[in-house]
Amino acid sequence: MSNDLAFAPMPQPWSIVEAEGPDGRPVRILRIGAKEVVVAGIESVAVETLTSRDTHGLRIMALVFATASLVFLVGVTQFGWIPRFLIGCVFLLALALASVWDILGLRPIVYRRMHIRTRRGATLLFASADPNQIKALAAALGLELPAESLPAAARKNRATGPLFVE
Repeated sequence: MSNDLAFAPMPQPWSIVEAEGPDGRPVRILRIGAKEVVVAGIESVAVETLTSRDTHGLRIMALVFATASLVFLVGVTQFGWIPRFLIGCVFLLALALASVWDILGLRPIVYRRMHIRTRRGATLLFASADPNQIKALAAALGLELPAESLPAAARKNRATGPLFVE
C-alpha cells in the first residue's frame, strides 16, 4: 500500500447536496450510500451507542483445545497410551490458555448508529465506529447530540434540535 493511500483522509460516507425540488425551489438532500432523503422530510433522529466483544470463536477454540488436552491426559493415565502423548497434552493446554488470555485482553468494539426517520415512515441507518462522523452528520442536520458522559446504562440517546419531533 502506498503512503498516499495510507495517509489520505477518508471520504465522507454521507453528503448533503442542494438540488432542485419538483416545484422548482432548492431543497437539501441527505445521501447515505445509495439512499437519499429530503432534509426537510426528516421527522426524528435517534443515536444509539453499541458495544460488543466478539469472543465466540476464541471461546470455541479454548474449549476444543482444552478438551483435546484432556483426552490425551486421560488416554495416557487411564488407557496406557504412550507417555509421549503428554507433550501433546501440554501443547494443547498451552493453546487453550492462549485463547483464554486473548479473551481477557480483548477491548470492546464501540460504534454508533444514527436512526433517521422520515415523515413518510422510511428509516435510514447510518453506522460508524468514528464518533466524529456521527457528530459531523448531526451538525450538518442542525442537531445537538447529548454529552458522551452519560452512564453506560443509557444505551439509546435522542438527539435534540430543530429536526427532532417526538
